[in-house]
Amino acid sequence: MHDKIIQISDRPIDKEEYLDESEFYDHWFIGSIADYVNEVPLSERTSVINDFLNCPGLRYDPKEDTLTIVDKKSYFKSKYDRFKECIEEIRKWSIDEFSSVDPNFTFIRLKDMYEDKYGTYLYDRDAGDMCCLDEWVRIFDNGSTVHVGNVIDYHW
Repeated sequence: MHDKIIQISDRPIDKEEYLDESEFYDHWFIGSIADYVNEVPLSERTSVINDFLNCPGLRYDPKEDTLTIVDKKSYFKSKYDRFKECIEEIRKWSIDEFSSVDPNFTFIRLKDMYEDKYGTYLYDRDAGDMCCLDEWVRIFDNGSTVHVGNVIDYHW
């Protein structure tokens, strides 16, 4: 499976400062989350960013190269609904179901609905840190805006 690492900053990012895959060769991310990384061709960059960041609650502005949290509740609504469904499924378990192997990986699904460990990541070179998109949306408020740099594909 593949997903993306998207470079962000609180200031505009020049192309000369774009993240490249070599920054991940010795990074904790390789081996713990990803098998390998590849740069997304610049010709596909905007399209890939639109695909990964234009979802409910977020807005990507290709002219300004910015990502804004518009509405956190909208962003999390479908995950929250699935999370609640999963909880209801667990509430119906008998002691026999609870004490056996979970054939539907319910707890793994529950955790992924809260924070998808194998989802889109945001990488802030200035801060020297990266996090899942879900975590970033949780940390920052509606109206928070960052500038977008390069995109790296990763395989897990």
